[in-house]
Amino acid sequence: MIDLFGVGWWKYDVDQAAKLLESVGFTRDDGGNWLLPDGTPWTIAINAPIDFEVESGRLAFAVADSWSKFGIDAAANTMTAGAFWNAQSTGEFEAGSYWPGCAIGPDIFPNIRGWHQKYIVPTGELAPSNANRHASDKIAALLDQLEVITSDDPQNVELSKDLLMQMAEEMHWIPMFGTSKFVPVDEYYFTNFPTADNYYEGPWWWWSNFKYIVANIQPVQ
Repeated sequence: MIDLFGVGWWKYDVDQAAKLLESVGFTRDDGGNWLLPDGTPWTIAINAPIDFEVESGRLAFAVADSWSKFGIDAAANTMTAGAFWNAQSTGEFEAGSYWPGCAIGPDIFPNIRGWHQKYIVPTGELAPSNANRHASDKIAALLDQLEVITSDDPQNVELSKDLLMQMAEEMHWIPMFGTSKFVPVDEYYFTNFPTADNYYEGPWWWWSNFKYIVANIQPVQ
């Protein structure tokens, strides 16, 4: 992926980061620690899921470690599911290892329609979607176009590409990794699990979608 597209603006570049911070009034003390424009130490708490979504929890600690080495007083703030998602919805947090986007097929609209600015509510209120509260006329216009076409419409893929490129340009969240998993199954007792040739449902048994698999698996005779 890096060879094809490059690292992008989300690469780890401490020199460029320092220039950006200094351009808006941040400074460093004698120990190399970053200070806010008002001269007080810069501290950041990164919300992290503690008892679910292991990858995202680990990412919060990895980011806190990287930022700490850069001179920011950063730490992962481990949270249970209820508190974690409530903080995202109300917008009352500084940073978080959340996942505001996901797609598993060419029709990405069902998973990214929540980026529309029409869902923005004031910080402190529960957001029906777009918890990032990112306002973008361009993203909204592309979502409006995607909303009225079918999954098999030839425009679907091209509009989706345009939307993802716009998202990358506006930088309202940082993609950290793409989830790729091998999902083996044991057919000693049951068969008819989802496969590439029998794709009645995705193979993710760790989500609530598993209820659709349960209705289709068959006992081995």
